[in-house]
Amino acid sequence: MECELCGLVLDSERKVNVGGSTVSVCEHCTRYGKEIFTKNVAASKIGQSNYKMPDETLLVDDFGKIISQQRQKLEMTQKEFGVFLGVKLSELKMIENGKLRPDDATAKKMGNKLGLSLFE
Repeated sequence: MECELCGLVLDSERKVNVGGSTVSVCEHCTRYGKEIFTKNVAASKIGQSNYKMPDETLLVDDFGKIISQQRQKLEMTQKEFGVFLGVKLSELKMIENGKLRPDDATAKKMGNKLGLSLFE
């Protein structure tokens, strides 16, 4: 195959965009356009994972109510519980009202402190 700009025989073909057209050029003529890189299918699969989420990530349905009731049984205020967990008070209120789902690490920490499991 020949370079479409200078006519040299190509030992390695490169595709560039020159004036809106895609042409095959030699290494020296790549400077006349914007080089087009083809996506390597094998490389694009590197970021994909076959990791399956553990079953533990399913919280019980009424987790907010359970957290609130158990915290009150232990006579802890929301502020004290939030400080222990490292969670903002507003965030804890939303969790207890069921408007915010805690991440797995926080849910596990809550469960350990309250002496129960929040996972199904």
